[in-house]
Amino acid sequence: MSYEPEDLLLPYLEGTYPVQWAAWWGRLPDGKAKLQLSSILFDEDESLRDLTDPTIRRQVVELVFDDSSLRDLVLSEIASALTDQSCDDDANDPGPGEDSGEWKLVSSDQMKLEHYPCGIRAGDILQLRADLHIQDHNGQPTGTVYPAGEEIVVLFGNPDEPDVIWLRHTNGELHTWGETILDTLEPTGRRAPGFPA
Repeated sequence: MSYEPEDLLLPYLEGTYPVQWAAWWGRLPDGKAKLQLSSILFDEDESLRDLTDPTIRRQVVELVFDDSSLRDLVLSEIASALTDQSCDDDANDPGPGEDSGEWKLVSSDQMKLEHYPCGIRAGDILQLRADLHIQDHNGQPTGTVYPAGEEIVVLFGNPDEPDVIWLRHTNGELHTWGETILDTLEPTGRRAPGFPA
C-alpha cells in the first residue's frame, strides 16, 4: 500500500510534538507564516507558551491547513520520511530467520513506547559526546558533521520494536538509533516540553 503525503497530513499533525512545531518555526523563512506560528508558540515577551494546551495544538493544525508555505514544509517532511523508509533492494534479501529489512508505515498512535530498554525515555534531551560525521549507506562521508554538544530529543517509540530509538534533531529531522545510543549521545538531565514529566 502506498500513501501520498497529503493523505497522511492530519494523522501526522495529530501525532506531532511541540518540539516539532518549534523546528518548523525555525525552518520557515521570515514572513506571514513564521509570524503566525510565532504568535501561537510564544507570548508577547517571547517566552514559550504552555504548548501542552490542546488549544495550541488545534491552532497549529489549523495554521498548517491555512498557510501553504507551512503546509508545504510539513508535507515535505512527511514525503521525506516516506522516501527514507522505502526499501526496494532485492539484492539484499535476508536468509532464513533474518530481518527482512522491509520498512513498514507505523501510525503515530502506535508510537506509545515511553521507556526504552537502554534506560532513556521519550522527552529526554540527549547531546552528542563528540563530533558525529555522517556517512551514506556505503560508509562514505557525506560532508555533514553534527558538532559535539548538539542536542537531540528522544521521541516515543514503537512497542513492537523497543530497540529502535526514535529521535528528532533540532533541525526537525527524524532519526532512529539502536541500543548503543549512549555510546554516542549522553543525557543532559533535561526534558523537552510537551512530554510527560
